[in-house]
Amino acid sequence: MPILVADALADWLLNEYPNSAIHRRMLHERILILYKEREYKGEKISNIQNKFPSSEQITNYIEKLEKSGVINPEGEKSFYHRESRFYIIKAKPPSSTEEALCSVFPYGYISYISAMKWYSITDRLPKVIYYTTCSKEEWRRRYLAETLDRTGLHSYAKDLIPAFPVSGKYFGKKVHVSTTKNYREPREGEGGIRVQDIGELFTFMFKKPQWCGGASHVVDVYMDYGKVFKNKIIKHVDKYGGAIDKARVGFLLESVMGVNSKTIEEWKSEKGNERGSSRILFQGEGFSKVYSPDWNLSINIEELEEYGTID
Repeated sequence: MPILVADALADWLLNEYPNSAIHRRMLHERILILYKEREYKGEKISNIQNKFPSSEQITNYIEKLEKSGVINPEGEKSFYHRESRFYIIKAKPPSSTEEALCSVFPYGYISYISAMKWYSITDRLPKVIYYTTCSKEEWRRRYLAETLDRTGLHSYAKDLIPAFPVSGKYFGKKVHVSTTKNYREPREGEGGIRVQDIGELFTFMFKKPQWCGGASHVVDVYMDYGKVFKNKIIKHVDKYGGAIDKARVGFLLESVMGVNSKTIEEWKSEKGNERGSSRILFQGEGFSKVYSPDWNLSINIEELEEYGTID
């Protein structure tokens, strides 16, 4: 029995699409695929007259989904834009803002204090969600390649790439978006959420303490959970970290927390002899004359000065 485009789109959203939030560009893509294939689940689509839909037809299909109660727009529309950027699929269980972000922005993950909360290693309740994504160039390259793979439509693929995410308000909450040049695949969690790898998270706490509850909170988290995750932290730093990452993590794990590790000993032998203003424990904090001679590192937090010395 023939099926209408709008009905096929609704069925796909409710039964095939895995998430409860969707970017409008993904709806555009699915409509184009329906036009290209001319059938859905073995049923012929009956109301297709042109090779591909016009922009007006795509908008009308999406409006039908809204009127029938399948989707709700997230955020306000404008006079010039009849479509919202994102939509909520009403029949599905509601997502958290973190899950929704991972649904509409595919190349990125929850990071910093938001990831700390997800791993249950902080008691803070941050008002801002931190989300890290790849560079704009990698974003476009990845999206273009995957869009071509899904659709095979070279003439439409570039138009289907969503705008690069920026900091702002999404799904009712403030979101801080940061980028990384060395994007690595994150950990996959339930509900489609993607989270910063725990080893990378503990390493980046030194680089952006202000995004992790502050330097004092980072020290507290290390003291409470550093030994629990020490193997993953050491493995990440040894594989991806630079000299300053090894010094920071090595100092806190070995000198402060008493963690014994052959790998950390190897880091110490690689440290070199120079001490400079850039070799500080916490990036973004002031330089301190108190330093660790073992790690040639300025201990620029008062709580840990007892583990250093002054010339």
